[in-house]
Amino acid sequence: MNRQTFAARVLITLAAVGLLGPPASAADPPVPAADQLLARDNLVAWCIVPFDAKKRSPEDRAAMLKRLGFRRFAYDWRAEHLPTFDRELIALKANGIELTAVWFPAALDRDARTLLAGLKRHGVRTQLWMTMNGGAEAVTPDEQAKRVAATAAAVRPVAEAAAEVGCTVALYNHGGWFGEPENQLAVIAALKRADVGIVYNLHHGHDHLARFPTLLRKMLPHLWALNLNGMTPGGDTAGRKILPLGRGESDLAVLRAVVASGYRGPVGVLGHTDDDAEDRLRDNLDGLDWLRPQLAGVPPGPLPKLRTPVPAVPVPPAPPVNLADWTPRPATGKAEPWEKAADPDWDDARFRLTDTGPFFNATMDYPRGTGKERVYKATAIRLGGPDAGGVVFDRSTMRLSAGWTGGYLRQGDKRFGLMNTPVVTYLRCTAGNANHSANDHT
Repeated sequence: MNRQTFAARVLITLAAVGLLGPPASAADPPVPAADQLLARDNLVAWCIVPFDAKKRSPEDRAAMLKRLGFRRFAYDWRAEHLPTFDRELIALKANGIELTAVWFPAALDRDARTLLAGLKRHGVRTQLWMTMNGGAEAVTPDEQAKRVAATAAAVRPVAEAAAEVGCTVALYNHGGWFGEPENQLAVIAALKRADVGIVYNLHHGHDHLARFPTLLRKMLPHLWALNLNGMTPGGDTAGRKILPLGRGESDLAVLRAVVASGYRGPVGVLGHTDDDAEDRLRDNLDGLDWLRPQLAGVPPGPLPKLRTPVPAVPVPPAPPVNLADWTPRPATGKAEPWEKAADPDWDDARFRLTDTGPFFNATMDYPRGTGKERVYKATAIRLGGPDAGGVVFDRSTMRLSAGWTGGYLRQGDKRFGLMNTPVVTYLRCTAGNANHSANDHT
């Protein structure tokens, strides 16, 4: 047997027992939709330029994104960032990071021209995320038609300028009339341009949560990017608008709707706080890793530890107190005798008959003038025998408030003697400079 024949037989044997794996021509198993959609190389870092406690330079920002495993980035900016836009593009290219989108003005002003010129200079083709308010909701069909036409007329020159440098325009929901997906779809229909689509932002969509799956189906043919956020119904009005992924009540339901819709485009991960942008991105990535197995039915593990603060869940105000509710009301109909007990059934003299010793702490009243004085932190002290008398010391003011003769304290019987404060039993009571006899108070 020559060496070629021997080698061939060895390879055949190894293949037969599966040690060589499948033939090279065999198709790889399909990647689950959620894993494909939420893979690191499909995630877009968003809102991390002006929202960054460390105020990173373009070079530091690109290095940070590479370190976290991002391969896509959407550029948000303020006026002070535009002078370094060229450096931003150079740093992204050097680190192998795609500029997926640029936040773009609603008109072709000087800032817009600066961005377009920079993109053209570096040969970068990207999405321009454009927003405007558009006012309140239209109230009549005629007003709606006029609003759609006016908005389309405003978008058109931006779309034309974008096309000249190989870019496209995505309408960005940011509240108001323009932030409603149905209105954006109407504008796209009026434009009749294939280079205008939608980028949907969940952090501006709290009002859409109840109908999110329906909206997603409507947007899908024109949806070019989707930005995630920790979502809780009403979070935008309760100080919980921006949350890390995994900290919102609706996060799993939102992800399930996105995966089920068939959307497979870029997925944005937010910074959008004044914390260290890297820490906030890590919190979101950890939350996404915690959520992803649950999409396949795996029970959730412990929540990952956060690096950045999260607004507390608001505590609802306590309902008004009704003293009658301190004790359950008597039952009616078929019930045990104790369940039918009413206040008279709880009258009990045992506490009144108890020897409480020479001291008793309580809130109590003593007579003063024609009325009474309340001591909230009272220590009553028995003097002499059972009927000799006593004094009351106010622990709040550290003073002796009153003294009396002719008895000590009288406890009530209502609700086992615990319902009312004790009262002074006396023949004569001295309070301050006033002397009172029992005949003065009937």
